[in-house]
Amino acid sequence: MPKKAITKKNSVLQAVQKLSKTMDSRFRDITVTMDTRFTEVHEAILTMADLMVTKDYLEERLQKLQTTMVTKEYLKDYIDHRLGQFETRMVTKDYLDQKIGSLRGDLVVMTRRPDQKVDTLLGVLHKKHLITDTDVQRVNSASR
Repeated sequence: MPKKAITKKNSVLQAVQKLSKTMDSRFRDITVTMDTRFTEVHEAILTMADLMVTKDYLEERLQKLQTTMVTKEYLKDYIDHRLGQFETRMVTKDYLDQKIGSLRGDLVVMTRRPDQKVDTLLGVLHKKHLITDTDVQRVNSASR
C-alpha cells in the first residue's frame, strides 16, 4: 500500500478513535446523569409511598365510621323521643298562672294575719283604756 494511503488510513483511524473516546465520554456522562435521575425518582417514589394511604387503611377507617355514625332516621327517632320526655316534664303557662295565683292568695292571707292581730291588740288595749282613740288611729295609719 502506498504511504499516502496508509497515512490517510491512520488519520481516519485516529479520527475514529478520537470520536469513539468522545462518544464514550458522552455516554458515561449520560449514564451518570441517568443514574442520578433514577436515584432521585426512586427516592421520590419511596417518599410518596410513605405518605400515601393504602386501600386497606381507607376501608378500615370507613368501616369504623360506619359502625359509629348515626343515621338520619336514628337521629330523628332519638330527638322525637327526647322531645317527648321534655314535653311531659314541661310546665304549661296555665299551670304556672294557677300556681302563682294560689301563691298570691296565700301571701294575702299571711299579710292580713298580722293586721288582724294588731287590730285585736289595739281593740283590747283601747277597751282597757290603756290607749286613746288617737293612738289607735295613729297605729292603724302607720301600719297600712
